[in-house]
Amino acid sequence: MKRITAIVFFLILAFSLSGQSKADDIQTLLELTNSADLSRQVIEMLIPQYQSMVPDVPGEYWQGLIDEFNGDELMGLIIPIYDRNFTHDEIKDLIAFYESPTGRRFIELQPKIMQESMEAGQKWGMELAQRIQQRLVDDGHLSL
Repeated sequence: MKRITAIVFFLILAFSLSGQSKADDIQTLLELTNSADLSRQVIEMLIPQYQSMVPDVPGEYWQGLIDEFNGDELMGLIIPIYDRNFTHDEIKDLIAFYESPTGRRFIELQPKIMQESMEAGQKWGMELAQRIQQRLVDDGHLSL
């Protein structure tokens, strides 16, 4: 009986340690990809909006909010998402990629690529809407 209890104990311990290691690796991945900065960016976007709504609130108050909402809460929500969608080996592979020169270059260029992609998508969407509208007019389904 003691042997079974010891085996169960070590299995539970090994499982919990491997889970913690995966969570640590996910945290590392989020830091490497600057995803951990997302919460800071959201806070820095929200605070000025509230400052304009209530301009009499002192700056120290806003700084206190920034310090209080430091992003740990968001990371606590994001880590389980990565945990559900990636194996531990895949997380390790992603870490290896983002630590490589190519991965670091990707991280460096990603904001610029995303901005340019959004602009291209908006332009394409507007042009597409115009073409659809023109086609509807040409085919007699819409009159302007």
